[in-house]
Amino acid sequence: MSPELIVLLMLLGLFVGVFFGYPTAFVLGGLAMIFGVIFSGFEVFGFFVVRLEGVMKNYTLLAVPLFLFMGVFIEKSGVAEKLFSSLYLLLGGLKGSLGISTIAICVLFAAATGGWSGPRR
Repeated sequence: MSPELIVLLMLLGLFVGVFFGYPTAFVLGGLAMIFGVIFSGFEVFGFFVVRLEGVMKNYTLLAVPLFLFMGVFIEKSGVAEKLFSSLYLLLGGLKGSLGISTIAICVLFAAATGGWSGPRR
């Protein structure tokens, strides 16, 4: 089967899965596994395990749960509301003040959770 036809079938499967209401990540993963088994055989499961291990060893993704935890913690404690209201008073006359304050608060969250570890060496 030609690669173009495989791509079209996968795209059709993506549209069908999304239109039926399945989450996009599960549709993409399921299509990849189904087409992998059809065209590569059952050794695709070994590829999946090796790829999953590579993703789990990625230390950059360690900041994601910490960032989410910090966001929930600050929202539940009421600090986020106070930050937004104080930045609204400070930047109230500027156009785009909501966007500027959102970016400023995100910068603070990223610094608090270690979201950026500096340039790689």
